[in-house]
Amino acid sequence: MTNPPYKPQRNEWTAAKGKHGGEKSQPPSKISAPWVLLLVFGPIALCSTPSKEERLAKEKAGFHCLSPYSGALDALIEAVSEDLRDPSSFDHVETRVTPRSAAGLHEILMTFRAKNGFGGTNVMRAKGTYRSDSCGLADWRMLD
Repeated sequence: MTNPPYKPQRNEWTAAKGKHGGEKSQPPSKISAPWVLLLVFGPIALCSTPSKEERLAKEKAGFHCLSPYSGALDALIEAVSEDLRDPSSFDHVETRVTPRSAAGLHEILMTFRAKNGFGGTNVMRAKGTYRSDSCGLADWRMLD
């Protein structure tokens, strides 16, 4: 018993002849509606600026001073790192802030990991206050 010879299937869009003897063109690519919306409105959403109310709410909460990458206050990281035995071992874990006080200050509590004198890693906390207008560190101290 022999197998019949292999005949490749014709793709009607590339192999078939059109009405006038020419090749048919490729069908238009199908792009779904969500992709079109993303391509059109995505760049607009990325370039939009927050409203005045959103900006004021962020400032009152104290988030405008925090790093968008890690959520930490850079001035507190620098101050704490200078106080560590091995500043390069600093690893930010979490930062919490309070809303702005009447004096224009935010309280901040930062949890981080760092190496101790024996080479092990400790979880420690630092507490401080920073100014809402300048994002400068007013004072701070280690808790653990």
